[in-house]
Amino acid sequence: MERRASPSPAVTLGEDGFALLLVALMVVLVTAFLLDRALRARTEYRQAANAAGDVRARAAAAAGVQHAISRLDAMIGRQPAARAGDGVATMMLADEGLRADLASVPLAPGVRYGVAVEDVASRLSVNDAGDDDLRRLFLALGAGFREADVAAQSVLDWRDADELHRGQGAEWDDWYRHQPVPVHPRNAPFQSVAELRQVRGMERLFARAAPYLTVAASVRVNVNTAPEPVLRSLPGLDGESIALLLGRRAGGRPVRDVFELQSQLSVRSRTTLQAAMAEFSSRAAFDSNLLEVVSTGAVSGLPFTRTVRARVARSGMEVQVVRIFEE
Repeated sequence: MERRASPSPAVTLGEDGFALLLVALMVVLVTAFLLDRALRARTEYRQAANAAGDVRARAAAAAGVQHAISRLDAMIGRQPAARAGDGVATMMLADEGLRADLASVPLAPGVRYGVAVEDVASRLSVNDAGDDDLRRLFLALGAGFREADVAAQSVLDWRDADELHRGQGAEWDDWYRHQPVPVHPRNAPFQSVAELRQVRGMERLFARAAPYLTVAASVRVNVNTAPEPVLRSLPGLDGESIALLLGRRAGGRPVRDVFELQSQLSVRSRTTLQAAMAEFSSRAAFDSNLLEVVSTGAVSGLPFTRTVRARVARSGMEVQVVRIFEE
C-alpha cells in the first residue's frame, strides 16, 4: 500500500508569543514616531536658526552701510577748504585707510560685516555706452572683432525701443524667437547687469565683462578710478595715455582735467586724444560724486551671507543715500 506522508504539525502562537509580537510591533511604531518627531524637530530647529541667522546677517549688512556712510562723512569733513569741490571718488583715492577699515568688522560674537566702496563711474554704463565703446571694451577683454561686434550691436538692439536690428545685432523676429528658450528683448534700458546673459553674443563674454559694467544711467567714466579695460573703451586714449593715468593713480596723484592730461603726453598721444576730444569729453570725467557701497553680513555657522547695496552721493559736506537694495 502507498504510504502517505503525515502532515507537519501546525505552528501555533500561544498567548505569550502573541503578546510578545504585539509588544515588538508597538516598539517599532513608537520608535518610528519618535524618530519622525526628532527629525521634524531638528528640521524646525534648523529653519528657526537659519531664520534668526538671516535676520542677524541682514542687520549686520545694514550696519556696514551705515558705518561706510559715517566713514565717508568723516572723510569729507577732513578735507581742506581749498578742495571742497572735490568729488568723493578723488577723496576716496586719498584716504588710504578707508578700504582696510571696512574690509572685515566684528559686530557681535560670531557676527561680522565687510564693506567694499566703489566709484560707480569706474564702470562703463551699459545703458549709455555706444556700440564703439562696448566693442572696444570687449576687444580689451580678449574677444575677437566679430564676437565683439555682434555682442555690442546686440546690446544696443536689446535696449532700444524699436524692432529693427542692426547689421550684426538681434531682435525678437530674427533671433530670439528661434532660440531653444525664447526671450523677448526688453526694448528699454537694462535693469541689471545680469540681464546681459540673455543678449545674443554675450554667452561667452558675460563673465569677463560683467565686473566692468553698470546699469547706472548718465554716468561718464571716471578716468581716475576706472580699471584698464574700461579706460580702453574710451575714445582717444592710447597705451601711453592709459599708462599715465594708471601711474598717477598708483602714486595718489589723480589727473585733474583733460588739459593736465594733455600736458603730460607725447605729441603723438596728444594728437590722438585731440582728434577724439569731442567724443572723449562726452564719455569721460575726472571725478565722481556717486559711490556704491556693498556691505555683506555673515554669521558663524551659517552657509549663507546677506548683502545690502547702497548708492550714495556727496551733498555739501555729507553723504546721502540715493538708492538702497538687498540681495
